[in-house]
Amino acid sequence: MKKTSLLLIQTIIFAFIFFSEYKAQIYITKLHDLEFGEVFMGYSAEVQHTDPNAAKFSFYHTRFFRRTVYIQFVLPSTLNNGSSQIPIIFDQAHTAISYNDQEDGRTNFDPHSIVYIRRLFFYRTVYIWLGGTITTSPNMQYGTYSGTIILNVFY
Repeated sequence: MKKTSLLLIQTIIFAFIFFSEYKAQIYITKLHDLEFGEVFMGYSAEVQHTDPNAAKFSFYHTRFFRRTVYIQFVLPSTLNNGSSQIPIIFDQAHTAISYNDQEDGRTNFDPHSIVYIRRLFFYRTVYIWLGGTITTSPNMQYGTYSGTIILNVFY
């Protein structure tokens, strides 16, 4: 009987908050980490932005009236467990943004580019979802693999 090993994939997500000179703030909340769960060695795993395991963020700004807000991700190219790495791919099909916390009305965007929202009204909440794809090799070491995703939101 052949023993099959499993990989546990998890990401660590940091969100940064930037302040303006007028004491207005952007509040970012990480609502969920990107999780691939247990993955069999030698197989691919994919998390769509509609999947409950996708990373999920929300943010709003407090600067009076409307502001153009810029969104930028700093994404890892691999997930690591110390001695092994798994390549991870982020693309437009797995990333979305919306004013509502629901699947309808989401707009896909390229997570490798700076995205902007024109004239975002203050205290208007924006939601962002981020998924990805990994492909493991059959000779990969089992264990927990992680990576860091940084979300920058600024005006």
